[in-house]
Amino acid sequence: MGQINNEFGMKWLYTIIVLMLAVQLQAQNDAPFKKKPVLPDFQIRKLDSTLFFRSKLPAGKPVVLVYFSPECGHCQNEAKALADSLALVDKAVYLWVSFHPLPAIATFAKQYQLADRPQVIFGRDEAYTLPSYFKVRYLPFVVVFNAKHQIVQVYEGGAYVKEIAEQLQHLP
Repeated sequence: MGQINNEFGMKWLYTIIVLMLAVQLQAQNDAPFKKKPVLPDFQIRKLDSTLFFRSKLPAGKPVVLVYFSPECGHCQNEAKALADSLALVDKAVYLWVSFHPLPAIATFAKQYQLADRPQVIFGRDEAYTLPSYFKVRYLPFVVVFNAKHQIVQVYEGGAYVKEIAEQLQHLP
């Protein structure tokens, strides 16, 4: 009888250890933004090669972050849709960030006529801060923030401009 209890106890112990490891691994896989749903501090290099920081964002304005690749077809569609409908979403600052070199980002911004829009900022995240914070897997990765820079909505793989406009309309 002692042998049976010992075997049962060992199986129970192994089960608990496996469950604890699974929980620990899951906690490590969660993106940091899920624990702290705000726009993190960041530094990007703008098209004019100057540095831009989170602290330079206009106070009291919502932000739409678009993490993109100039080569991504869905990102190109997102840019075209935004350029065609910018009046719908002019309430926010748009932050288009990529890991690609600045010349490729500049070509993309000019191609979709977004480079000279005052509410649209393009830049390169040289430290890879934003994709690490959000654990970006699909592009474009779009995040809508309220005026306090708290996350309102995350869109993996892009968002329709109408969806973004609706999110922005419901913000105070």
